[in-house]
Amino acid sequence: MRILLTGGSGFVGKYLLELLSNTKNNVIVLNKSNYKNNYKNITLVKANLSKPNTYKKILIEFRPEIVVHLAWEKIPFFDHKTCKTNLDNSILFFLNIFCLGSCKKIIIAGTCLEYNIMKGVCKTKINGEPYNYFTWAKHSLKSWLEIEAKKNKINMIWLRIFYAYGPFQRSGSLLPTIFNSLQKGKLPNIKNIRNKNDFVFVYDVATIFYNSIFNKIKSGVYNCSSGKSVSVIKLISIAEKIVNKNNKYTNELKKINKNKGLVNFWGSNYLTNKYFQPLRMHSLEEGIKISYKYYKIHKK
Repeated sequence: MRILLTGGSGFVGKYLLELLSNTKNNVIVLNKSNYKNNYKNITLVKANLSKPNTYKKILIEFRPEIVVHLAWEKIPFFDHKTCKTNLDNSILFFLNIFCLGSCKKIIIAGTCLEYNIMKGVCKTKINGEPYNYFTWAKHSLKSWLEIEAKKNKINMIWLRIFYAYGPFQRSGSLLPTIFNSLQKGKLPNIKNIRNKNDFVFVYDVATIFYNSIFNKIKSGVYNCSSGKSVSVIKLISIAEKIVNKNNKYTNELKKINKNKGLVNFWGSNYLTNKYFQPLRMHSLEEGIKISYKYYKIHKK
Protein backbone atom coordinates (compact mmCIF):
# COMPACT_ATOMS: atom_id res chain seq x y z
CA MET A 1 0.00 0.00 0.00
CA ARG A 2 1.26 3.50 -0.87
CA ILE A 3 0.70 5.91 2.01
CA LEU A 4 1.39 9.65 1.92
CA LEU A 5 1.64 11.63 5.15
CA THR A 6 1.90 15.36 5.83
CA GLY A 7 3.05 16.70 9.20
CA GLY A 8 5.25 13.72 10.04
CA SER A 9 7.45 15.76 12.39
CA GLY A 10 4.48 17.04 14.37
CA PHE A 11 3.13 15.97 17.75
CA VAL A 12 0.90 13.15 16.44
CA GLY A 13 2.92 12.54 13.26
CA LYS A 14 6.02 11.34 15.13
CA TYR A 15 4.09 8.49 16.73
CA LEU A 16 2.17 7.61 13.59
CA LEU A 17 5.45 7.27 11.69
CA GLU A 18 6.76 4.95 14.39
CA LEU A 19 3.71 2.73 13.98
CA LEU A 20 3.95 2.77 10.17
CA SER A 21 7.65 1.87 10.31
CA ASN A 22 6.67 -1.56 11.61
CA THR A 23 4.69 -2.36 8.45
CA LYS A 24 5.78 -3.35 4.95
CA ASN A 25 3.92 -0.46 3.35
CA ASN A 26 5.63 2.18 1.24
CA VAL A 27 5.34 5.52 3.08
CA ILE A 28 6.32 9.00 1.90
CA VAL A 29 6.31 11.97 4.27
CA LEU A 30 6.03 15.53 3.00
CA ASN A 31 7.64 17.85 5.51
CA LYS A 32 8.67 21.49 5.43
CA SER A 33 11.89 20.89 7.35
CA ASN A 34 14.48 18.13 7.34
CA TYR A 35 14.78 15.73 10.27
CA LYS A 36 16.50 12.44 10.92
CA ASN A 37 14.75 9.44 9.39
CA ASN A 38 15.79 6.01 10.68
CA TYR A 39 12.96 4.04 9.07
CA LYS A 40 13.71 1.84 6.04
CA ASN A 41 10.19 1.85 4.55
CA ILE A 42 9.70 5.61 4.98
CA THR A 43 10.95 8.26 2.58
CA LEU A 44 11.21 11.86 3.71
CA VAL A 45 10.60 14.54 1.08
CA LYS A 46 11.22 18.19 1.88
CA ALA A 47 8.18 20.06 0.58
CA ASN A 48 6.16 23.18 1.24
CA LEU A 49 2.40 22.80 0.84
CA SER A 50 2.15 26.43 -0.28
CA LYS A 51 4.45 25.61 -3.22
CA PRO A 52 3.06 22.73 -5.33
CA ASN A 53 6.25 22.62 -7.41
CA THR A 54 7.99 21.18 -4.31
CA TYR A 55 5.72 18.12 -4.19
CA LYS A 56 3.92 17.71 -7.54
CA LYS A 57 6.57 15.48 -9.10
CA ILE A 58 6.70 13.09 -6.16
CA LEU A 59 2.88 12.83 -6.13
CA ILE A 60 2.80 11.90 -9.82
CA GLU A 61 5.55 9.31 -9.37
CA PHE A 62 4.26 7.85 -6.11
CA ARG A 63 0.50 7.91 -6.85
CA PRO A 64 -0.62 7.54 -3.20
CA GLU A 65 -3.53 5.27 -2.36
CA ILE A 66 -4.04 6.68 1.14
CA VAL A 67 -3.35 10.25 2.27
CA VAL A 68 -3.09 11.27 5.94
CA HIS A 69 -3.15 15.05 6.37
CA LEU A 70 -1.83 16.22 9.75
CA ALA A 71 0.04 19.36 8.67
CA TRP A 72 -1.18 22.64 10.14
CA GLU A 73 1.35 25.38 10.66
CA LYS A 74 1.90 27.72 13.60
CA ILE A 75 -0.38 26.10 16.17
CA PRO A 76 -1.55 27.61 18.56
CA PHE A 77 -1.68 30.88 16.58
CA PHE A 78 -5.27 31.23 15.32
CA ASP A 79 -5.15 34.62 13.59
CA HIS A 80 -6.92 35.09 10.25
CA LYS A 81 -3.79 35.12 8.08
CA THR A 82 -2.37 31.91 9.59
CA CYS A 83 -5.67 30.01 9.37
CA LYS A 84 -6.47 31.24 5.85
CA THR A 85 -2.99 30.18 4.69
CA ASN A 86 -3.44 26.70 6.19
CA LEU A 87 -6.86 26.35 4.59
CA ASP A 88 -5.62 27.48 1.16
CA ASN A 89 -2.55 25.22 1.34
CA SER A 90 -4.68 22.21 2.30
CA ILE A 91 -7.15 22.76 -0.55
CA LEU A 92 -4.33 23.25 -3.06
CA PHE A 93 -2.66 20.07 -1.83
CA PHE A 94 -5.82 17.97 -2.14
CA LEU A 95 -6.59 19.35 -5.60
CA ASN A 96 -3.24 17.89 -6.66
CA ILE A 97 -4.11 14.60 -4.93
CA PHE A 98 -7.54 14.24 -6.52
CA CYS A 99 -6.32 14.80 -10.08
CA LEU A 100 -4.04 11.74 -9.79
CA GLY A 101 -6.95 9.30 -9.70
CA SER A 102 -5.03 6.90 -7.43
CA CYS A 103 -6.30 7.92 -3.98
CA LYS A 104 -8.85 5.66 -2.27
CA LYS A 105 -8.92 7.12 1.24
CA ILE A 106 -8.11 10.45 2.92
CA ILE A 107 -7.69 10.88 6.68
CA ILE A 108 -7.63 14.39 8.11
CA ALA A 109 -6.91 15.87 11.55
CA GLY A 110 -9.84 17.88 12.85
CA THR A 111 -10.30 19.36 16.33
CA CYS A 112 -12.73 19.03 19.23
CA LEU A 113 -13.07 22.83 19.10
CA GLU A 114 -15.27 22.37 16.03
CA TYR A 115 -18.09 21.30 18.35
CA ASN A 116 -18.14 24.70 20.08
CA ILE A 117 -19.48 23.01 23.23
CA MET A 118 -18.66 24.19 26.75
CA LYS A 119 -20.48 21.46 28.67
CA GLY A 120 -21.66 17.94 27.90
CA VAL A 121 -20.83 15.11 25.53
CA CYS A 122 -19.56 15.82 22.01
CA LYS A 123 -21.29 13.37 19.68
CA THR A 124 -20.02 13.12 16.13
CA LYS A 125 -23.45 13.89 14.67
CA ILE A 126 -23.09 17.43 16.10
CA ASN A 127 -21.59 19.66 13.44
CA GLY A 128 -20.99 22.73 15.61
CA GLU A 129 -20.50 26.34 14.56
CA PRO A 130 -17.21 28.18 13.91
CA TYR A 131 -16.36 30.70 16.63
CA ASN A 132 -12.83 31.73 15.65
CA TYR A 133 -10.62 31.65 12.54
CA PHE A 134 -9.19 28.24 13.44
CA THR A 135 -12.58 26.52 13.68
CA TRP A 136 -13.75 28.43 10.59
CA ALA A 137 -10.79 27.07 8.63
CA LYS A 138 -11.33 23.51 9.84
CA HIS A 139 -15.08 23.62 9.13
CA SER A 140 -14.41 25.07 5.68
CA LEU A 141 -11.84 22.40 4.81
CA LYS A 142 -14.13 19.62 6.03
CA SER A 143 -17.12 20.90 4.03
CA TRP A 144 -15.06 21.26 0.84
CA LEU A 145 -13.46 17.83 1.23
CA GLU A 146 -16.82 16.14 1.80
CA ILE A 147 -18.01 17.44 -1.57
CA GLU A 148 -14.79 16.57 -3.41
CA ALA A 149 -14.39 13.15 -1.79
CA LYS A 150 -17.94 12.18 -2.72
CA LYS A 151 -17.45 13.44 -6.28
CA ASN A 152 -14.20 11.47 -6.62
CA LYS A 153 -15.57 8.39 -4.80
CA ILE A 154 -12.95 8.60 -2.07
CA ASN A 155 -13.37 7.37 1.52
CA MET A 156 -12.97 10.38 3.85
CA ILE A 157 -12.24 10.03 7.57
CA TRP A 158 -12.30 13.24 9.64
CA LEU A 159 -10.78 12.70 13.11
CA ARG A 160 -11.53 15.31 15.77
CA ILE A 161 -8.66 15.38 18.25
CA PHE A 162 -9.42 16.35 21.85
CA TYR A 163 -6.82 17.53 24.42
CA ALA A 164 -3.84 15.43 23.38
CA TYR A 165 -0.85 15.30 25.73
CA GLY A 166 2.39 13.36 25.95
CA PRO A 167 6.09 13.37 25.04
CA PHE A 168 7.21 15.93 22.40
CA GLN A 169 4.41 18.30 23.44
CA ARG A 170 5.10 22.03 23.13
CA SER A 171 6.86 23.40 26.22
CA GLY A 172 4.11 25.99 26.83
CA SER A 173 1.35 23.37 26.91
CA LEU A 174 -0.54 22.49 30.09
CA LEU A 175 1.29 19.36 31.27
CA PRO A 176 4.88 20.58 30.62
CA THR A 177 3.94 23.82 32.41
CA ILE A 178 2.73 21.82 35.42
CA PHE A 179 5.90 19.68 35.44
CA ASN A 180 8.07 22.77 35.23
CA SER A 181 6.34 24.50 38.16
CA LEU A 182 6.37 21.40 40.37
CA GLN A 183 10.06 20.76 39.77
CA LYS A 184 10.89 24.36 40.69
CA GLY A 185 8.85 24.11 43.89
CA LYS A 186 6.23 26.59 42.69
CA LEU A 187 2.46 26.58 42.47
CA PRO A 188 1.33 25.94 38.88
CA ASN A 189 0.05 29.28 37.55
CA ILE A 190 -3.27 28.14 36.11
CA LYS A 191 -6.32 30.38 36.19
CA ASN A 192 -9.18 27.89 36.27
CA ILE A 193 -8.18 24.64 37.91
CA ARG A 194 -11.75 23.31 37.94
CA ASN A 195 -12.27 23.33 34.19
CA LYS A 196 -12.76 19.80 32.88
CA ASN A 197 -11.44 18.61 29.53
CA ASP A 198 -11.05 15.33 27.68
CA PHE A 199 -7.33 14.51 27.92
CA VAL A 200 -6.12 11.82 25.52
CA PHE A 201 -2.61 10.37 25.34
CA VAL A 202 -0.89 11.22 22.05
CA TYR A 203 0.09 7.60 21.36
CA ASP A 204 -3.60 6.64 21.51
CA VAL A 205 -4.42 9.41 19.02
CA ALA A 206 -1.71 8.09 16.68
CA THR A 207 -3.11 4.56 17.06
CA ILE A 208 -6.57 5.76 16.02
CA PHE A 209 -5.04 7.38 12.91
CA TYR A 210 -3.07 4.20 12.24
CA ASN A 211 -6.16 1.98 12.53
CA SER A 212 -8.10 4.35 10.28
CA ILE A 213 -5.57 3.58 7.54
CA PHE A 214 -5.98 -0.18 7.67
CA ASN A 215 -9.52 -0.71 9.00
CA LYS A 216 -12.59 -0.63 6.79
CA ILE A 217 -14.38 2.49 8.05
CA LYS A 218 -17.17 4.38 6.33
CA SER A 219 -16.74 8.07 5.55
CA GLY A 220 -17.58 10.40 8.40
CA VAL A 221 -16.50 12.21 11.56
CA TYR A 222 -14.93 10.32 14.47
CA ASN A 223 -13.51 11.39 17.83
CA CYS A 224 -9.96 10.95 19.12
CA SER A 225 -10.87 11.20 22.79
CA SER A 226 -10.69 9.36 26.10
CA GLY A 227 -14.45 9.45 26.51
CA LYS A 228 -14.44 11.27 29.84
CA SER A 229 -13.70 14.71 31.28
CA VAL A 230 -11.09 15.32 33.97
CA SER A 231 -10.50 18.54 35.90
CA VAL A 232 -7.22 20.41 35.61
CA ILE A 233 -6.74 20.12 39.39
CA LYS A 234 -7.03 16.33 39.07
CA LEU A 235 -4.35 16.46 36.37
CA ILE A 236 -2.13 18.50 38.71
CA SER A 237 -2.79 16.06 41.55
CA ILE A 238 -1.73 13.04 39.48
CA ALA A 239 1.33 14.89 38.18
CA GLU A 240 2.38 16.01 41.67
CA LYS A 241 2.15 12.48 43.06
CA ILE A 242 4.48 11.36 40.26
CA VAL A 243 6.88 14.32 40.51
CA ASN A 244 6.96 15.06 44.25
CA LYS A 245 5.31 11.96 45.75
CA ASN A 246 2.77 14.16 47.56
CA ASN A 247 -0.12 16.61 46.98
CA LYS A 248 1.22 19.68 48.80
CA TYR A 249 0.69 22.17 45.96
CA THR A 250 -2.54 20.53 44.83
CA ASN A 251 -4.09 21.05 48.27
CA GLU A 252 -2.76 24.61 48.44
CA LEU A 253 -4.25 25.44 45.04
CA LYS A 254 -7.63 24.10 46.10
CA LYS A 255 -7.61 26.48 49.09
CA ILE A 256 -6.54 29.69 47.33
CA ASN A 257 -8.16 29.18 43.91
CA LYS A 258 -11.95 29.38 44.24
CA ASN A 259 -12.75 29.82 40.53
CA LYS A 260 -15.67 27.68 39.42
CA GLY A 261 -15.26 25.42 36.43
CA LEU A 262 -16.69 26.97 33.27
CA VAL A 263 -15.86 24.08 30.95
CA ASN A 264 -16.81 20.41 31.21
CA PHE A 265 -17.00 18.54 27.90
CA TRP A 266 -15.81 15.21 26.55
CA GLY A 267 -15.96 13.17 23.37
CA SER A 268 -18.25 10.23 22.72
CA ASN A 269 -16.14 7.11 22.08
CA TYR A 270 -18.96 4.92 20.80
CA LEU A 271 -17.97 4.96 17.11
CA THR A 272 -14.24 4.97 17.87
CA ASN A 273 -14.55 1.82 19.99
CA LYS A 274 -16.70 0.20 17.30
CA TYR A 275 -14.54 0.82 14.22
CA PHE A 276 -10.96 1.56 15.33
CA GLN A 277 -9.95 -1.65 17.10
CA PRO A 278 -7.53 -2.94 18.27
CA LEU A 279 -7.26 0.01 20.63
CA ARG A 280 -5.99 0.06 24.22
CA MET A 281 -6.33 3.53 25.67
CA HIS A 282 -3.77 4.63 28.27
CA SER A 283 -5.09 5.76 31.63
CA LEU A 284 -4.31 9.34 32.65
CA GLU A 285 -1.89 8.04 35.28
CA GLU A 286 -0.04 5.92 32.70
CA GLY A 287 0.14 8.75 30.19
CA ILE A 288 1.38 11.33 32.71
CA LYS A 289 4.02 8.93 34.03
CA ILE A 290 5.37 8.32 30.51
CA SER A 291 5.25 12.06 29.78
CA TYR A 292 7.21 12.93 32.91
CA LYS A 293 9.88 10.35 32.14
CA TYR A 294 10.39 12.07 28.77
CA TYR A 295 10.26 15.54 30.36
CA LYS A 296 13.05 14.72 32.81
CA ILE A 297 15.32 13.56 30.00
CA HIS A 298 14.63 16.37 27.55
CA LYS A 299 13.90 19.42 29.70
CA LYS A 300 16.08 22.46 28.99
